[in-house]
Amino acid sequence: MDVVLCCLFCAAQAWAFVDYRVYAPGIGFSLRRIKAPVAHATSGRGSLSLAMQRTLALEMRKYSLEPKQLSLTPSKREKFYRNCLSKYPREMRPNISKQYIKALSATARLAKTLDTEVFYQGTFENRHLNPWEIYDRLRLINSALQQVKAAEVYFDARGDAMLGEAKTYLLRNRRFYQMLGTGEFGSLEEMPLSALEKARKEYDGNRFYLRTPTIPENSDALLLPKRARVAIIREEEDGTAEIISAFHRVREEEQFSQWQFDAYRDMSEFLSTPGCLTYDLVITDIMMGGGGGLYLARQLRYYKFNGGIVALTGFPQKEETGIAMKAEGIDGALYTGHIKYEKNLSSFFAEKLRNYFYYKNQKLETLAKSVQEH
Repeated sequence: MDVVLCCLFCAAQAWAFVDYRVYAPGIGFSLRRIKAPVAHATSGRGSLSLAMQRTLALEMRKYSLEPKQLSLTPSKREKFYRNCLSKYPREMRPNISKQYIKALSATARLAKTLDTEVFYQGTFENRHLNPWEIYDRLRLINSALQQVKAAEVYFDARGDAMLGEAKTYLLRNRRFYQMLGTGEFGSLEEMPLSALEKARKEYDGNRFYLRTPTIPENSDALLLPKRARVAIIREEEDGTAEIISAFHRVREEEQFSQWQFDAYRDMSEFLSTPGCLTYDLVITDIMMGGGGGLYLARQLRYYKFNGGIVALTGFPQKEETGIAMKAEGIDGALYTGHIKYEKNLSSFFAEKLRNYFYYKNQKLETLAKSVQEH
């Protein structure tokens, strides 16, 4: 009878595609799944031995998170207001506060579950987590990360200390569960660069400020797209009409004859337009109401905008300024400080557009070569 019940139990587990393991000292068996319903979460190349899993869990214990680390004390609230809320219009503040608190609360709640599980993974009573369990933890972690990223949009490149702490904790836990799933042992310290660190590493002043390069003859990077859609966002003020008109006159040149230039009065009008994420290039003023060009860049990158973003700015062309803008998702800056002295403004803009696409194509060429070499 016991044998029959055992067989039925085994058949039921196999039918449900669950990788179920029972471990006792010196004894272990595993029912492999017939199908991999969570192949996107785990590679299926194996799993860590219990000894390696325990070593990893013991290392992970160092990074546990106390919920109070993410609680808003009066001093932290004041800092949040000063570094974030005060920069936005009053009507936006309740929604920003709600997203910020939601992100911190989600991480704090999840930390209780994850830290408890890590604690038991680090004892001699630990067991292999089955793929469904690993998939569930990764799903929860990714959901919390999305909320943290949604709140980060409202801060500048320096970010927020508590959101940074939450993000680091979640990324480290995601790496922990991915290693449990794939069976690839590694370091928990391999964290991605921050946006500012990445921008500093990739920054090139000539490229960012769209300075005219020395171009080799017959370079493929010189090619411009035959058609392109460009959005120009600038508040109505002195010089705006002249700038918009100059961009429209760019189409008089043969290379740009099939390009489309659309003007928007402010960020809200642009973001509320259907298809705003399908533009090839967005040229935006930095100093605008409702958050400004930097906030617009963060919003566009958050919603996976893959086109280029160029800032219209009168700020001096300094390295630190360029790095700070690049960290926000801006690809280049068009300096407007001397625009009033330009005799032919449309030719000036046409040259900057050529420079932008030259540098972009050059970067794609470099990437293609590195792929071929590897």
